[in-house]
Amino acid sequence: MESTQQKPKVKQFKDDLKEKELKAFNELKAKVVEQCKKMKLDEDQVKFDRYTEDNQCVRLLWAREFKVEKAFEMWKKWVDWRIDFKADEIKEEDVASELQSGKAFWHGMDKQGNPCLVVKVKYHRPGVSSQDVVLRYFLYLLEEGISKCEQAGTGKVSVIWDREGFDKKNFDSNLFSTFKKLNQIMQDNYAERLSTIYILHPNWFFKTIYAVVKPFLTSRTKSKITIVDKTEELKKFFEPSELLIEHGGTSDYKFVYPFPKPISDEKAQEQNANQQQQNNLIVKQVEKQEQEEKPLKPENVNIECDEDLTEEDYRKVEDEISENTNQTSSEYDISQLSHNMFNKVLTMKSK
Repeated sequence: MESTQQKPKVKQFKDDLKEKELKAFNELKAKVVEQCKKMKLDEDQVKFDRYTEDNQCVRLLWAREFKVEKAFEMWKKWVDWRIDFKADEIKEEDVASELQSGKAFWHGMDKQGNPCLVVKVKYHRPGVSSQDVVLRYFLYLLEEGISKCEQAGTGKVSVIWDREGFDKKNFDSNLFSTFKKLNQIMQDNYAERLSTIYILHPNWFFKTIYAVVKPFLTSRTKSKITIVDKTEELKKFFEPSELLIEHGGTSDYKFVYPFPKPISDEKAQEQNANQQQQNNLIVKQVEKQEQEEKPLKPENVNIECDEDLTEEDYRKVEDEISENTNQTSSEYDISQLSHNMFNKVLTMKSK
């Protein structure tokens, strides 16, 4: 039976726009649709829906303070980037080496309902993958996260950046340039997708660097960064059930890769048929065993005493047989029971 529980409805940002903002939205949306048709993106309905999505248009307007032309330029760069980088075509096997590390995975959600990406930097190993693969890996995770947050109805994600265990073996000379590129991609192509990033276990070096760059960050960016010195502090933002045990929660979730593959309908039917055959075989074995364990009259015994026994006598024998056969064969030998019962009949005959 299909679940009757409905998925949360995705919040439509345009519903909260003021009159002037809504006018800007309608103007941008018209430009976006027209450009998609010029690029023949309407031939692929999935891509067309993604590139003309209302909430994406609003996010671009937010990022450019509702200046339509600047938002439209941002949209064109976003589409060009997705096409050039083949962001719509990243597959699991393309980033398998990074997935196998277990350095990042989606788990739980914060108290606002935003899906959370858990990043464990201690599992990063420099040189395992090229910078291009690392970038595509994070984009693969981002696309997965966007799908999750749209289903959740929030449109945003959170990140727990766990620095515990980070040491020199995790240091990557390319990490700075990689994150610089990733940050640019986030700003240009994933506008207003990040709710909050929680920096867990920051050491003195991180705090020093952050203190230096913080004055250059916009107030909007700074509001999305939360420093967390102790795991217990995460409970301010997450329910315990949504946090891993190591992060002060109660979830014993373990990330495993390769992912378990879903069973196809055909495969499921085959497994069900095999299981039914096994069940039928077990039933036949049980029936056969029950038949073999029934108490039988000993062979070569000729007793003609029925006429001499009263109905009460037979009832006594029947009750005793019933009482003893309720025991398992390990507690009472069936052949011995039969022998004893017939002896009892003979004894009653002789009285």
